[in-house]
Amino acid sequence: MRSLGAALAVVLVACEGAATIDKAGLDTDLAGVDTDVGVRESPAPPPPDNDGDGYAADVDCNDQNPLVHPGAAEACNGTDDDCDAVIDQSESPIPAGLGPLRRDEDGDGYGGGDVLRWVCADAAEGWTLEEGDCDDTDADRHPGAVEVCNGVDDDCDDLVDDDDAGLEAADHPGAVQGYPDGDGDGFASKRPRWACAAPTEPWPTTPGADCADDDASTFPGAAEAESASACRRDHDEDGYGDAMPPAGVSAGKDCDDDAPLIHPGVEEVWYDGVDADCDGRSDDDADRDGHDAQARGGTDCDDTDPTIHPGATDIPIDGIDQDCSGQDAPCLPGDLEACPAQDCADVQAQRPGAPSGVYWILPEFTKFEAWCDMDHDLGGWTLVMVKANDNTNTFTWYNRGLWDNRNLEVGSIDRRTYDMRSRAWWEVEGTDLLFVHQPDGVWAAYRDVALAPVTVGRFVQLRSGSSGTCYGNSGGFRMTSGTIRVQDDLCSTDLFVSPQDQDGFSGCSNGANFTPRQDTWGFAWSADNTNGCPLDDPGRMSNLGPSSDQPSQEDGSVGFGRPLKLNVGAVRTRMEVYVR
Repeated sequence: MRSLGAALAVVLVACEGAATIDKAGLDTDLAGVDTDVGVRESPAPPPPDNDGDGYAADVDCNDQNPLVHPGAAEACNGTDDDCDAVIDQSESPIPAGLGPLRRDEDGDGYGGGDVLRWVCADAAEGWTLEEGDCDDTDADRHPGAVEVCNGVDDDCDDLVDDDDAGLEAADHPGAVQGYPDGDGDGFASKRPRWACAAPTEPWPTTPGADCADDDASTFPGAAEAESASACRRDHDEDGYGDAMPPAGVSAGKDCDDDAPLIHPGVEEVWYDGVDADCDGRSDDDADRDGHDAQARGGTDCDDTDPTIHPGATDIPIDGIDQDCSGQDAPCLPGDLEACPAQDCADVQAQRPGAPSGVYWILPEFTKFEAWCDMDHDLGGWTLVMVKANDNTNTFTWYNRGLWDNRNLEVGSIDRRTYDMRSRAWWEVEGTDLLFVHQPDGVWAAYRDVALAPVTVGRFVQLRSGSSGTCYGNSGGFRMTSGTIRVQDDLCSTDLFVSPQDQDGFSGCSNGANFTPRQDTWGFAWSADNTNGCPLDDPGRMSNLGPSSDQPSQEDGSVGFGRPLKLNVGAVRTRMEVYVR
């Protein structure tokens, strides 16, 4: 039988490196190394971080708020955010802070030194927003204080006593007053200066002309390009005065008085961000049309042409985008010679709402401009003729050939207060007629006076042949709309074409020889003369065309205007004739 020692040796060999410590801390490997049978002490647990902000409760002044901890940004919220025991105050900017406030030790409203504090309130005891105090232990010394003869810099401008132009020493013993040339520019000051003691050379006792005797670049005539006498500052010596000078100095035109190459008259260099000629206008608007170039963030698509910019009138189909819309304007019917309408009715049909005015039309083979009336009786009327009381015997009996000549125009579309007969007289066809008396505006429209579209010139010819129709056998055309009111000598609103005078020769012969006296040629209305109505004296009282009653004189009646006493005798009273 083996001994106990041998058995233990076997166990030690088999279990080398695998000693076991039970929960009580006892050494149970029986190796005889540790025979302690006592319990070991455990280390203390770390402080908790309840809000998970990385700071334990022993340093976090509010361990229930993750936004509050050492190093957090202080905010204006009534809370000590950074745990420095100071609420809403910091040495660095905080939201909504007014700072930085400077320490004001002497209570004069000005702070000195670099000690700053940011706060949320408007004020803090012993702190100020103002800086520049050159002695924060003396409340009498600070920016804006009065300089006096005391051997110190009272107003903190680094100038002491006599060297400071702001010296006020009237009550100082030995002080003197005068008007010296303090800046040596050759002009005595216009404001008095004080000295703490009499100067070596006496000062002038009368005011000079220098408006800033502490600046050698400011004196009368300094801005020689602007004035030979005005006291201005010209710091850069370019001949132009500073546009924003110190108080008391006359303003000049130089927008940068520290740059000699910037002043009025300098050639502008565009797009460099510098207003070189000081005209106050944008440096990104080279063509001076009020719009910056697109390349510079503006809206002008061509900054070399002042007629091209947003809002400009875009000329149709000229290949140029004048209004910078991105495309050339289309040509609307009637606007240009290149895109005429057929007549005024066509303009209205293609452009509803188009106003009265001049439009290009192409009735058949020739383009020309015509006046279009878009206001009376639904609009779409083409002006063919104007007969005016203009002291010119245009449409008289002896000149009636003007009504028959197809190629002859009379007057101008631009002078509608004078006699005018447009090319439309022979080229624009229609079935309706409109007559407008001007300038009073009384008008009458007659629809379907022709069975088929026909020109006005041809219509008058057809109604005036030897077998023609006069009042005696056909009557007139009934007015379909208008503002004529029968009164005075006019007894009918009917329209007649080349009627025979009913108190003259009998029959109805208006042939080529125009034998019957006083027969009219063209349009007329029924008027009462000696025989009353029916139509009595169309050639004298109510015609529009020429009559033989006054063969070589202009008829001043102008259609239905005279019987109705519309502007009788007025210069250029007129009747306008339209077709549609």
